[in-house]
Amino acid sequence: MLHPYVRVAAVISLPKMDYHRIKGSVPANLLILFNNLDAARMSQKTIIPLVGDTVIFAVLWDVVGVCSLVLPDVASAGELAEKVKRVEGVQRLGWKS
Repeated sequence: MLHPYVRVAAVISLPKMDYHRIKGSVPANLLILFNNLDAARMSQKTIIPLVGDTVIFAVLWDVVGVCSLVLPDVASAGELAEKVKRVEGVQRLGWKS
């Protein structure tokens, strides 16, 4: 479980990933644009539990957050996006897979 490291704002680098190990899963990056820096900091407390153990890397740059995820299926991306969009302080989302 990596998300405890994310909770304490640790930066985790995964320079090499064996995509055969996640066969049947969907790797994706969730890009989050926040209203302002204070909103970004406050929203993290809600977003990190939402992404849970699907997160392999998360970082916040000013008002932009990125979560690299391994999702069980494509439908999970839509479900997660709907939850994150409702978090106070989130302006908009983007996906990159």
